[in-house]
Amino acid sequence: MERLAEEAGVHRTSIGLIERGRRSMTLELADRLAQSLGLRLSALVEDVEQSRSR
Repeated sequence: MERLAEEAGVHRTSIGLIERGRRSMTLELADRLAQSLGLRLSALVEDVEQSRSR
């Protein structure tokens, strides 16, 4: 989580808050997080959509 936050340019507590649903994120932040994970934003969104339909 710390490395992801560093690569995305946010504080690690922000990542934790997002994970727990206590903070929303902008599309810009979602894109930075996706890039930090080596993904395109569209791939990240698609993965979330598929998870919901299971």
